[in-house]
Amino acid sequence: MNKAALTIIGGGPAGVSAACEAAKFGVSSVLVEETDRIGGKVLHHFGTRSVDVEANRTAKRLQTDLDKFGSKISVLRNMRAWNVDSNGVVSLSHTRNPKLSKEKNEAFEEGACLFSDTVIIAKGALERILPFPGWTLPGIMTLGAANTFVNHKVFPGKRMIVAGSGPLVFLLAANLLKAGITLAAVVHLSSLHDILRHVVPLVRGALPYKPLIGLQAAVRMIKSSVPLLNGYVVLKASGTNSVQKVSAALMDSKTGRIDTNSRREFEVDSLACSYGLIPNTDISRVSGCYHYYDVQRGYWRVKVNDFCETSVPGLFAAGDCVLVRGYAAAVLEGRLAAVGALTHLGVISREETEKQKRYIHHALCRYNAFGKAIDKISCPHLPILANLGDETCICRCEEISLGDIRSAHANGAVDINDVKRRTRLGMGHCQGRFCGQVINEVLNQLKGQIGVREAFTPRMPTHPVSFKDLAQ
Repeated sequence: MNKAALTIIGGGPAGVSAACEAAKFGVSSVLVEETDRIGGKVLHHFGTRSVDVEANRTAKRLQTDLDKFGSKISVLRNMRAWNVDSNGVVSLSHTRNPKLSKEKNEAFEEGACLFSDTVIIAKGALERILPFPGWTLPGIMTLGAANTFVNHKVFPGKRMIVAGSGPLVFLLAANLLKAGITLAAVVHLSSLHDILRHVVPLVRGALPYKPLIGLQAAVRMIKSSVPLLNGYVVLKASGTNSVQKVSAALMDSKTGRIDTNSRREFEVDSLACSYGLIPNTDISRVSGCYHYYDVQRGYWRVKVNDFCETSVPGLFAAGDCVLVRGYAAAVLEGRLAAVGALTHLGVISREETEKQKRYIHHALCRYNAFGKAIDKISCPHLPILANLGDETCICRCEEISLGDIRSAHANGAVDINDVKRRTRLGMGHCQGRFCGQVINEVLNQLKGQIGVREAFTPRMPTHPVSFKDLAQ
């Protein structure tokens, strides 16, 4: 079995920062990245240019550190961790055929297990998805997916709608307009009043260039005369073989009541829609870490101490997989997690640890209010689900509709795991990453009361793997 003093799961800002910080103290690490590029969703453009000036600078700094400490960091690209057990064994599998990979992972050609003294989870965030009739049609994607297409010069459509909540709605709209794509409308769930209430913490906590980027996005939209529908929600998407028509209407955020007089329909060939970001907790869950539901932010969080250590000794978590605050905060938290891991290994003294903690915690303070404001704007109004019909697909992997869930509840299903046993909801390819985001709210509405939020019982593997990988 392969061995490592430190294994880092995730090659985004937090993961790369943690690996470089460990290398500064002479500790070698294994960095596991499931794609062929490091840098994560925001900084994957290592070596290229982004419209975000600060992202370019951050990517350049991390690339410089990687070049400097590369001999201490073993990067495993196109590899995914699907379990971490109580003995520190990290189970790995290839995300693509090793024969097609440009880089060989030597001992990891056929999938392997890696024994590690300490592990840092830096898996980043997921986009929050809310179902609506027709959301599974071809041509409908998340905001992040559409943004990735544009960044790679691939146009997801000729006439689009951008919908959802959070700042990415406006940034994506600006990027699409810059690429020459026609926008039929921008549909934002939060009202203008809700957005303005959080402007101060957004500006205070943002990096210097962020407000300028936001202003540029607003100017581009105004010049293009794109209809901006604040306080609106996508009601339905329809089409024969792909999305062809999208309808939206004004929604009361408290009651979920739809203003039928405000309903508008648009003919489009593509729709990008999501509602902010939530931490990716699949590995921390299957590892047995304690999690709790943050009502204010609207998502589950893994509990960590001041040094990013979870409830499982020797297992750390950092970046957006703990708390969504952006790449700048993730870089700092990656360093903090590395310091905590090195302390656990006995590499650095407690005095040095406290010194590093004070400095990093002070630097992180500015991003706390920023992250909270982002979550406030992004978190969808729960009554949005009250408008769904029985035909609405909730679990696209297993094709489970809202009607199936209502039937299971009528036949005695009392909680989300009971619904899962009766319907197979959450048992598909994504292992409940998306349907698990809304099933509590759906069940609470059926019960007519606010119940205790639960999560699906975690099972390994977190992703589909071959029997060969399971036998390693």
